[in-house]
Amino acid sequence: MKRKQTSAPAAGNRKWLRVAGNILLVITLIVFPLFLSSLVAAGWLINAESYGAPFFAYGVWLLIFEGVLLIAAILYFCKLDLAAMLTGILSYLPMLWITMKAVSIAEEMGWSGQTESNFGRNAFTVWRDGLVGNAIPFALLLILASSRFLSYEAVVKRQQKKEQKEAQRNRKAPSILGGETK
Repeated sequence: MKRKQTSAPAAGNRKWLRVAGNILLVITLIVFPLFLSSLVAAGWLINAESYGAPFFAYGVWLLIFEGVLLIAAILYFCKLDLAAMLTGILSYLPMLWITMKAVSIAEEMGWSGQTESNFGRNAFTVWRDGLVGNAIPFALLLILASSRFLSYEAVVKRQQKKEQKEAQRNRKAPSILGGETK
């Protein structure tokens, strides 16, 4: 059953929005995962002797998942939107889990009072500020990738590709008897 082809909505009006979103994605990737979260992970790795073995592992895993979030952004810029969304989800959720575990250990050990008296902020606030900012590039990645994946042009392109495969599969096979058949 053929669907009626309609003209694509005015994409030029939204093009500058996508460019602005891409620029914002790059900036937030530099600020949050590459700078703030890396500082938190480096602090955990440097102070692993006093924090304990779990924080060394959390620091290593946090750096790994930050890298995976960057890979998700690279996949997005390579126009592999579905892979970018899935990779982004698979990187951000473990980062949230690591943050929650680190905060619960800090609260359990009573570090909040110590860091508040030394730095003016408790451990939860310091780590939250460094890690929860990863939600911004993650959300931008999901919005940009899903809007492009679900765009009119992408849907039409996938539909045409599917129709071409179907036509190729249903084409008439050449005669095996050597004679031409019409």
